Amino acid sequence: MKKTHITLLSGCLTFLILAFLFYFERFIPAGTNSCVIHDAKLQYLDFFSYFKDLLTHHNNISYSFSKGLGGPMIGVFSYYLSSPLNLLVVFFKKSQLVSFYHLLVLLKVTLASITASILLTHYYKSTRKIIIPLSTCYALGQYSIAQASNILWLDGVYMLPLMLLGVAYLVNDKKGIFLCISTGCSILFNWYTGGINCLFSIMFFLYLSLLKEDIHLKKFFYSLIHFGLCLFTGVLLSSILFLPTIGAMTNSTRGSLELNRLFHLTLYNNPLETITASLPGERSVLGHATLYCGTLPAIGCVGALLSGTFSKRKRMITFIFLFTVNLLFYFHPLYFIFSLLKYVSSYWYRYSYVAILSVVFISADYYLHDNYKKSIHYAFIYTFILFILSTISRSYTSSLYIFIISIFITAILLRFLTHKKTIICLSIFFLIETSYGVYLQLDYHSTHDLASFPAYQINYEKQWDKLSRYDKSLYRINQNYCFNLQYNTIRAKYNEGLAFHLMPVATYTSSPDDNTREFLDHIGYRLNGENLNVVNESILASDSLLGVKYISSTRELAYYKKLPISSGAFTLYENPYALPLSYCYKPHALKKADQPFDYLNNLYQSLTGIKKNIYEPISYTYRQSAYKKSEYDLTLPQGHYLYYGHFPIIKRYRGLLQIENYKTRYGGWLSPSLFPIPVQKKNVHITITGRKKLHKGQFYALNLDVLKEMTDYLKNNKVSSLSLKNGEVLVKHNNTQDENILISIPYDQGWDITLNNKKASYTKLGDCFYSIPVKKGHNVIRMTYHVKYAKLSIITTIIGLIILYLMYKKSL
Repeated sequence: MKKTHITLLSGCLTFLILAFLFYFERFIPAGTNSCVIHDAKLQYLDFFSYFKDLLTHHNNISYSFSKGLGGPMIGVFSYYLSSPLNLLVVFFKKSQLVSFYHLLVLLKVTLASITASILLTHYYKSTRKIIIPLSTCYALGQYSIAQASNILWLDGVYMLPLMLLGVAYLVNDKKGIFLCISTGCSILFNWYTGGINCLFSIMFFLYLSLLKEDIHLKKFFYSLIHFGLCLFTGVLLSSILFLPTIGAMTNSTRGSLELNRLFHLTLYNNPLETITASLPGERSVLGHATLYCGTLPAIGCVGALLSGTFSKRKRMITFIFLFTVNLLFYFHPLYFIFSLLKYVSSYWYRYSYVAILSVVFISADYYLHDNYKKSIHYAFIYTFILFILSTISRSYTSSLYIFIISIFITAILLRFLTHKKTIICLSIFFLIETSYGVYLQLDYHSTHDLASFPAYQINYEKQWDKLSRYDKSLYRINQNYCFNLQYNTIRAKYNEGLAFHLMPVATYTSSPDDNTREFLDHIGYRLNGENLNVVNESILASDSLLGVKYISSTRELAYYKKLPISSGAFTLYENPYALPLSYCYKPHALKKADQPFDYLNNLYQSLTGIKKNIYEPISYTYRQSAYKKSEYDLTLPQGHYLYYGHFPIIKRYRGLLQIENYKTRYGGWLSPSLFPIPVQKKNVHITITGRKKLHKGQFYALNLDVLKEMTDYLKNNKVSSLSLKNGEVLVKHNNTQDENILISIPYDQGWDITLNNKKASYTKLGDCFYSIPVKKGHNVIRMTYHVKYAKLSIITTIIGLIILYLMYKKSL
């Protein structure tokens, strides 16, 4: 059988198994089930909508006002969207993105099987049929299915075998071009898994180098330099996208490295935990890494370590390699390095596919060079160790017994593989076992929440189209309602601005902009982790400052104007106090404040010079009626007021806040800090119950008469002309005096600003918005966004191409 036939059969088998299980599990479009869970549901679908707009020139790759208050998009694109397979989105409507997502999973997992078979056939120079199930085991291993909800990481799964093949070509044939190209592509398709693949390729290079019989120091040194040059060239080739990504990451502390963690010389658990964890249906958690990919690789891996077919030297080197690979999950410095020098708090062992491929690769050595006669012995040794470890940990599960039975069935069939009927039985059992393992993972990592997604997309898009026709001016939008809203107001879905090409307040990405997030935190929208702000409810004074003119809400909003175009599950409200996105003002000193009410009082006074407070304190009495239950009785001032409360967040408080019929979680993940008190009566009772007792609360009334006075003053000073395009801003105004023009766009190093064709000076209001001093007369302000390191990235990519060409000419 030809190598191409092996490769095609591997891909077809993987595709058919997974497609059948998608249908069996009733995945959309065959039913209502889906693997679009967690971040896939909260983020990725909206990013695909943005990408679809990007391809039709309705959005921008460098900068977008749909990313929160506005921000660079290159980091979002390179992490989430740079896979070439994403181009297939052009064939799908936004309402069909769940089906598109499922197709991507099928294609990427299939590609992983194809590339694994390419690695095995070319490295071992074999076309034996055993490569087909082994490649399928890698592609359908625990990682690929469990991380199907992180579709962006699956590019690393199918690119890793190609990079390792490039390493093999370099070590054995002294040819490095394939490694250069595969490295560049891996980083381009997803820089995160590209980095993981680069790190593992170093381990694999050392492993293959040590396996060479004629290895000596001088040859190894030259080979190491050649390897380093190839990796470096691959990085240069990818720098057209990778360097701007680094530039975008400097906008956030997420781009910083936590090198001090490298010196924590500790173990998370006993490294032997991997054996008991690698069972069908198991899930990886910290200190418990599952590498399950079937019984066939398990037997083969033991065989490669014990079979007399291989020299003691080779078996020892292989053992050390596998032991080191296993330490990646338990020895803190190695774990931290493969987490790319960042603390990881979810989706444990994002790199475990490198270990699964290691197991498959080494097991292939056994199956391609041994006669399988001792397969039963190896199965017994493996299960004996597994059973002893399970006894010690007292972990007796149905998966354990199923795995033990399966490994012996596989071993017995392997022992008598010379018979045609045995080959058929082994093939059938392999299909059953593999399908069962994938089914367990799919069944756990799936949801029925996406059934209403198509209708939501269609209706929501129609709603925003109506609004854009109703009001063609420039404004921001705040959403108190989104798809699949969690408990009351709790949500983490903040990217619908990108999905529908709106100008929102919040966003949720792994490429955040810290100055924006900190400003939102100051005005009451709490920082939540490293990625987002909690913007669950509209804070009128804050929204007005941000230029939020419209709010979507399922709750009636007092003192907002209900729009006649509202329809569907939510109502659209107009904010009558919304400020324009650019206006003139006389700057006054901004006093510091420790809480959002005082900060907003100071901010409005700084903008207007009016010595009045928009927020007035509310008197209250406090009592603790039960263990960790705090109660507050408020006497509200009557008149044109809205009411708000705030408790200084206590770490891990995780309470429940109740105001009459209004309830929300408080002091936990995704919960707010500043909250509305949605009542219009004199006396109100507030109860909060949590892990700890609270005493001091902050309760304030927003004086709408003062807010109107201040916002009217600033509205009367709005600029004559304002044009906002993604990455371009143009302001024109005839100033009657020397003053400042405020542009409600967050500070970013990428903005080049000119005033009357000369470089402009500026200050930052609240360390966020641009405030540009102008002289009396006609003034024109231009802002143009340039991607950081864009020119340098072009130069370095060209250098990479030149090096690649020279290597080709020199046959390196």
